[in-house]
Amino acid sequence: MEKRNHEHYMDTVPYNAITKIEKENEQKRLVRLKIALKATRAIFKEFGFEVIERIVVRDLESNKTYK
Repeated sequence: MEKRNHEHYMDTVPYNAITKIEKENEQKRLVRLKIALKATRAIFKEFGFEVIERIVVRDLESNKTYK
């Protein structure tokens, strides 16, 4: 997203609005990820295992990889 409009004048209102929405969406993804990782670790512990290294996951909605 660019800060300039089609006439190349500064127009930060749409840029700021979209940036705010993207940050909110990222925060929601991180909360979902935290819950999922906590549940995954609990399941492994229930079966007598422990996660000792990083778990790498990809969000299917955004295609973003979390390490």
